Amino acid sequence: MSRTSGDGFKIRDFNFQSMDELKTWVEAHVVGNRFGLFVDGVSLWEYYRRGHFSMPEVLASMRDTSRVGFATVQEARVATSFENILPAVLGWGTDPTKSLPGLPNHSVWDAGDGTNGLRFHLNDYNTNVYTQLADQIQNTFEDFSSPARTLALECLQRAIQFVNELANYITRFHAELDNSRSFSKDQCWQLVSRCVKRCFQDLAAVRVKAKDGRLQSDPLGTATTYIWGTLRTHSVMQEYLKYNFEDHPAFASVITRFVTNNNFQANIKTIQDQVDKQDKEIKSMSKRIDTIFNRLSVIEKRVP
Repeated sequence: MSRTSGDGFKIRDFNFQSMDELKTWVEAHVVGNRFGLFVDGVSLWEYYRRGHFSMPEVLASMRDTSRVGFATVQEARVATSFENILPAVLGWGTDPTKSLPGLPNHSVWDAGDGTNGLRFHLNDYNTNVYTQLADQIQNTFEDFSSPARTLALECLQRAIQFVNELANYITRFHAELDNSRSFSKDQCWQLVSRCVKRCFQDLAAVRVKAKDGRLQSDPLGTATTYIWGTLRTHSVMQEYLKYNFEDHPAFASVITRFVTNNNFQANIKTIQDQVDKQDKEIKSMSKRIDTIFNRLSVIEKRVP
């Protein structure tokens, strides 16, 4: 059996050290290769939607899911989550220069009225998604002692915890930056956004093996690939949770580069402002000197 050193995953009593081990487990326990019931801190976001969807849009989505061979919408959502670094709700926007195009400014995250903003919708989203997925997991894996049921529910709970803790970090870190008065409001959100994107980049790095992982002729291999990617994502999620996000080493370089760059720009602006000020003073002094010389010239003409 092939082994993947350092690339395995352990959660509770589950310990998969290779794709071969996981494939054997999936074949034995995952009914219908339902990999869409195993979610992580990235795929969970695919259940979050802004706005209203019309009946034709919903029906079209269901039709497309069936047409490309996915058993359910859940499988389609999980597969979709592997194709992008950022979930749609964070990455879908009109300005690609933003680290989080879906959250171009802090007001989209928190409008400041205690009601509006993605931050205030996450609790409702998580409650609804948990109810939806937990029911489907229990109905699919009916045996209470089913290993697949146990692992799928554990993944769901951990994914929701990750999203909640990430949301708390975003709010907490932005408040700290804003209260420090060291940056403008726009700069505060820029730095928060860059850190969040770095987190998702780290998650994407272990998910890349499952990107384009669907092979219609091999449902078992497809399910194994996506579940493997999901479990590997959980290992990185646990690292971020262990460091409470802000203490994660990955953020240190992001913050250092940002602070260095913005301090440099601030210093350049300060120097330029000083030069402009001196330039104005020199021009003003030059005008006063010219006035004095003009007066002296008039006086000399009058003296016999």
